[in-house]
Amino acid sequence: MLLRIFLAIAILAGIAATVLNFLPVKDKITAVMAEREDWKNKYTTTDATLTKTKGELTKTTKDLESTRDNLAKTQRERDVASAEAASQKKTAQGLDTALKDMTAKWKATDQELSAWSALGINVEQVRATVATNKELVSLAALLERDKGLLQNQVLAKEVELKMYRDPDYYVPLPPELAGKVVAVDPKYDFVVLNVGTRQGALTHGQMLVSRDGKLVAKIRIKEVEPDRCIANVVPGWKLSDVYEGDSAVTR
Repeated sequence: MLLRIFLAIAILAGIAATVLNFLPVKDKITAVMAEREDWKNKYTTTDATLTKTKGELTKTTKDLESTRDNLAKTQRERDVASAEAASQKKTAQGLDTALKDMTAKWKATDQELSAWSALGINVEQVRATVATNKELVSLAALLERDKGLLQNQVLAKEVELKMYRDPDYYVPLPPELAGKVVAVDPKYDFVVLNVGTRQGALTHGQMLVSRDGKLVAKIRIKEVEPDRCIANVVPGWKLSDVYEGDSAVTR
């Protein structure tokens, strides 16, 4: 019986000790739970704030990209406007220069008309004078041409006379005279050169034909036209056949 009493007392003592030990633990558990709830609330608040901040950041990023696009567009429009302004300025400067030029020409024309008016010459007289001047210029050109032809004919006669007196005489040609063979007749040994009286070629003048720096033949001019001449190959001076494209220079 006594053993049971001691056992009951021991159990009661254990329960009491447990209760006494549990009370501080309960307080700690309650505190931990309260702290956890507080952290949970803070997390919820922070997460909401972060979500809001992300949304605002996304909107700000979109606004920034939109602003950047608008800025780029504005810059392009500004560049186009600047280019157009520069073009218009250049056009305006050109028009201003043209206007000044036209004004100067107008003043010169006005002065010229005033001078003609002072001389008492009318427009019809001026036209007649201009027409006469053109006729005189044309006549002078014809006379100059005929003069050249006559000089060539006189020179040809002088050459014939000199050759009659001296069969070995040859006509000196301008040292800078040079041409090309444009046609060849191997049967009759004559060639056509692309030089004539305008370049200084003269009848009975002699030239040397070469190819690649090597002498091919010597030729003597037989007939001369303004821009070409016909020449015969001098006997004994044909080292090889003459071809089109060969060079011809003065002796």
